[in-house]
Amino acid sequence: NGTFNVLIVTNGGYLSHGLDAVIGGGAGAVSNAAVVGGSGAKWNLNSRKLTVGAAGATNNVLRILTGGIVTNGGTVQIGSGSTTVSNSLIMDGGCLSASSLSLSTVSNGVTFNSGWMDLRSATVNNGLAFTVGDGTGVGTLTAADAAGTLTFNNGLVIARNSWLLGVGSISGATTI
Repeated sequence: NGTFNVLIVTNGGYLSHGLDAVIGGGAGAVSNAAVVGGSGAKWNLNSRKLTVGAAGATNNVLRILTGGIVTNGGTVQIGSGSTTVSNSLIMDGGCLSASSLSLSTVSNGVTFNSGWMDLRSATVNNGLAFTVGDGTGVGTLTAADAAGTLTFNNGLVIARNSWLLGVGSISGATTI
């Protein structure tokens, strides 16, 4: 909660906990960030829920940079509730491994420039196509569970230099 708070895990730093995590928790939570990046930096959420922007929060971000890893056996939710605005996940070369990705509020989003995203399930319904890669860097999306489905209600776009891998199902128009 609050404004302009920053959590940084970098250069071999390791954060592990057994509680749900919220970046921007409620009305008045503005411009908070968690940044994970640099060689060996890791945030392990141990199967707990990670929410970026809850109940009225605005402009909060999880940014995963080259060398950074965020692992979560639970759900990563970008924007929780209809009053959240401009909350985001930004992938800039790092790795996100999660059981589930949830994005359903129109004004919240994922910017997947480069890196690796490993998901067992996903529901993306924010009114925009989910784009893997920026056309320059390499982005890789893996459907990691044969029983899982990655649902992209407004489509999935795999940009130049990027990959779609895995054993799960994709629901939604896909452009490669």
